[in-house]
Amino acid sequence: MSRVRLVETVADAHADMTRTRFSLFTSRASAAAARRHESRRAKRLINQGSGYKIRFDRTGNRADLDGAIDCYGRALTAAPPGPGQVFLLATLSSSLRIRAEIGRDATDLDQALRLGQAAVNSSSVHDPDRDRYRTVLGHAYLTRFEQTADANDAR
Repeated sequence: MSRVRLVETVADAHADMTRTRFSLFTSRASAAAARRHESRRAKRLINQGSGYKIRFDRTGNRADLDGAIDCYGRALTAAPPGPGQVFLLATLSSSLRIRAEIGRDATDLDQALRLGQAAVNSSSVHDPDRDRYRTVLGHAYLTRFEQTADANDAR
């Protein structure tokens, strides 16, 4: 079970917002303490971003979505090349697409498309998550089609 799925499972089991706030506080402290160890820092930033994303899903507070995007972006910078980086490309793409849907921001949507395409291109044909990455990219194209009605996005 991946760490992100584990965080989601734990958060769903403990719906108390106080625990979520405490988790975010400890994740922030952990991310700052791990600056010397970039891969560990990336993992902690992913966990912190997931906490923000879960809280956004519950409350709809845009600041939480912005926090998740910030954490995922910093984690992508800190992550060593490999499958974890591809996962982050897709995760950041998905979050940017959601923000683009809410704010109708073409810049966010263009970045979501670029990152989603990078995730698909960077993944191996044998990667078990490749279909997930393609789905993230497809959702970004669908969102752009819904906003612009450009027939090229419907292909």
